[in-house]
Amino acid sequence: MRNRTLGFALAGAALAGVAGPAAAKDGGRRDWSIADIVEAPSVIDLALSRDGSEVAYILRRGDVKENREIFELHVVSIASRLDRIVATSSWLGALKLIPSQDAWSVLGDFGEGVQLYRFDRSGTRITIASQPDPVLVGSADGAISGMGDNPLVRFGVTSYRWRSDGRALFYSVLERQKSNPKPLFDAAVVEVSSRRRWEPTVNVQFYVRESDNKPVAIHSRPGSDIIARLLGGDADWQGETLYFSTTDDQERASRVTRWRWSASRGVERPVAGENAASDSLVGPYGGALSVHGYGADRRIIETSVGGSVHDYGPFVGTLSDPRSPGIWRSPEGDRVLVSVRLLDSPRYSILLLTKDGRRQLYSTEGSLTRCSFDKDLQTGACIQQGLARPPRLVSVDVLTGRVRPIADLAPRYDALRRLRFEPRSWRNAMGYASTGFIVWPSRYVATKRYPLIVITHGSDADEQFVSGGLQWNYPLQLFAQRGYIVALVNDPSPHQSATLTQAASAWSNCGEGMPPRQVQDLEWLNGVATYEALVRELVDAGAVDPTQVGIAGYSRGSQMVNVAITNSNVFRAASSGDGGYLEPAAWRFNRCTYAGVFGGGPGKASTDDLYRRLAPSYRAGNATGAILQQMAEPRAGAVDFYQSLRDAGVPAQITLYPGESEASDETHFFHIPANRMTAMHENLCWFDFWLRGISGSPVECPRIGDWKEMAIDWRNRKSRE
Repeated sequence: MRNRTLGFALAGAALAGVAGPAAAKDGGRRDWSIADIVEAPSVIDLALSRDGSEVAYILRRGDVKENREIFELHVVSIASRLDRIVATSSWLGALKLIPSQDAWSVLGDFGEGVQLYRFDRSGTRITIASQPDPVLVGSADGAISGMGDNPLVRFGVTSYRWRSDGRALFYSVLERQKSNPKPLFDAAVVEVSSRRRWEPTVNVQFYVRESDNKPVAIHSRPGSDIIARLLGGDADWQGETLYFSTTDDQERASRVTRWRWSASRGVERPVAGENAASDSLVGPYGGALSVHGYGADRRIIETSVGGSVHDYGPFVGTLSDPRSPGIWRSPEGDRVLVSVRLLDSPRYSILLLTKDGRRQLYSTEGSLTRCSFDKDLQTGACIQQGLARPPRLVSVDVLTGRVRPIADLAPRYDALRRLRFEPRSWRNAMGYASTGFIVWPSRYVATKRYPLIVITHGSDADEQFVSGGLQWNYPLQLFAQRGYIVALVNDPSPHQSATLTQAASAWSNCGEGMPPRQVQDLEWLNGVATYEALVRELVDAGAVDPTQVGIAGYSRGSQMVNVAITNSNVFRAASSGDGGYLEPAAWRFNRCTYAGVFGGGPGKASTDDLYRRLAPSYRAGNATGAILQQMAEPRAGAVDFYQSLRDAGVPAQITLYPGESEASDETHFFHIPANRMTAMHENLCWFDFWLRGISGSPVECPRIGDWKEMAIDWRNRKSRE
């Protein structure tokens, strides 16, 4: 995407200091600033040393001064609590303890693209595996599409997996193919129409290296294989046998094939039904752990290969959530620790299950995430954090359950004003429950009514500190300081009902099992009913002014924002982040899921009513407030919605944020600090103007003149209705 001038006059240094209307002190604490949010650290990976005396972790943070993200590799001594930075990089990931060694392995870019390295306790770096011609990955000219929400990175090695004895290594690399451009036809043209540039052709090559022998190429896949390219084949060692997956795109869905490799037999497809999935969770009896049932009736069950079942009792949660995965077994296999996410009180923890019937949920304030445990399953280390608690490294005694602090990872945030987060749950008019939190204004007075902003991303309103995935570019901390009540809301969990689970399945499986109208109700309008329930509760309690209610969300949250403001009458302003799904223009890229939502593509008599019922651009004239869309790239669906809103006379603005150069885009989760800061400030101005009637100066809020004109036109339109 070509670099674009946003017209925002505020420089990064000025934005960094934006706080509440008055930087009042509270017990010596200072107010939050936008820079505090942008520079908030998050721990990507964590790994305990073999003897349990030290912990390595990867920390990711924004740097306002350098205007970039920085990744740091730390090593902490548990005894002395000394925290050392042993490496910095533009990108780090996949930190693991090397089995049977006093060292760690990590993927990192140290000037040669992302390769695989070994680090010992002193910080000495040795290359383990490399690909000398790394491929540019990201949203840019000459790059292949991104891997997650990373900045522009050149990848050689993309993933790896050690065998349990450390004597064999699986890894995957991107290999650029010789350029030989040819005309594209039919489906290939449809695929590239979602991009504005040609991409290099790459293959994903899988290698195995045993001991110090030469790597052996075992399998090759085209770059279009998403499992191979993004997940490294979802590889998993079972003894000396390696399993991995590949996928082939079909007309309506993808077909996944599981393979196995051994030194003696090479690569072959596994027999049907063989338990080779890398995500299988093995319990104390050697069977597969899973959670069965719905709502309060959910129970942890272990099912053996022979079919016998062991019931560990009720559990309202999920096992090894992708946002905090992990399972560990004792050498004898009689004790298992598994990372869990609790659904009734949204947070992360670890759960102990034993063969003698013991079950213990490790209880702490906030969440325990990114854990690592020693081979004997006696001690470990985790990150403890919460919505109001900055992350810190803690040790965990498995036998006693004692959690002890080791090191604060973000001491700067102890000096900031503490906000009050109150866990809540709501049951909507459709009968479904949702969870979340209320963030109260810093100087809350019970007799006063406040403006409200609902923030949603889908399913991650939980105990994590300054979670970029949840709050994106919505500075909830500053909103609270400026006198807003903020509600952080999860979608109704599909785990509470067989019907909701069926709807989620139908959506992702091309509509199989449920009519589209019911999918629309349960996957989108259900969430809108939750927002209406929480607004009504706060209005009835005298806390919220019903004329000052707004909503914000990005990605999945953007869908909910667009649907909410065109289907509900409670919102007066909205901010929608980098979305565009549900619009007719996006059908060609989402044909399977659109079959689940709308019954097929637009322009057909059989689907027209379903598009008119839910697609935001079709319902633009029903919008009840001003709508801002903030974009990392000009998605066709978002542009359709914007134009439909303006044609309907609804106040609307769409803002496109620039990439690192004229030849690149910003990423879905903004990674350029200056963009995040400007976007947050734009949201502050937007909601202040449309909910509270506060008009900042043209320097503080550069588009204020346009907004005033839109507000006049909007009032005139309403007066004529």
